[in-house]
Amino acid sequence: MTQKPKQPTRKYWLHSKYYPNSRYDQMYVIHPLPLCDFRDVSRLFVENFPTIDDHDFAASMSAIDLCSSMGLYYNSTLVGFGLVSDGAISFLTIHASHRGGGNGSRLLEAIKATCDSLTLKPVNCEIIINWYKRHGFIISKIMPFIHADIPTCVMTWVRSDSSNSSRSTTRTSSVVSDVGSDDCISDFSDEEIPSLSVAEILSVICRLRHGTKFDDA
Repeated sequence: MTQKPKQPTRKYWLHSKYYPNSRYDQMYVIHPLPLCDFRDVSRLFVENFPTIDDHDFAASMSAIDLCSSMGLYYNSTLVGFGLVSDGAISFLTIHASHRGGGNGSRLLEAIKATCDSLTLKPVNCEIIINWYKRHGFIISKIMPFIHADIPTCVMTWVRSDSSNSSRSTTRTSSVVSDVGSDDCISDFSDEEIPSLSVAEILSVICRLRHGTKFDDA
């Protein structure tokens, strides 16, 4: 008697690459990261990165590239972000409850779609290094110091055909979501971009780490 093949579990079905138009995908949207979501970005940062990274985050956030920095939204709630400044990916993270379905890869590909080249700030985690290698990044420099048994590496990615680049040369950008069936376009212009100082950002991070409530929360 021939045994019937096992039906995929619901979790597998929702995350499967063979069902790109499933309801799972329709709930997620990627679009450029607006500064009005700064506090939500900061909360995700605090949840996923140690205190030692606070100043780097503040410096990157104050110099954010609004054309290339992307946010991942689940039912309109920010659940992941990729922060780009000065041509480098400073921070990229997904909320723990939204990992495992390819969201990190989609977020990275959305960032790459806006650039001719990218640098990844120095990393010394083998898992992270291998993940970026799978997405076309190569080790361009090995730092002279070593943490544990893994060298600290600078990684870079260069578009193979720069003539097809969609990167904008101005601060105004229109990026279409690559997740879900509905297109989401966000526009930014220089006149609409408020400035955030490193000190202001560090103040917000400090309050979040200490659980201090905001007056307008």
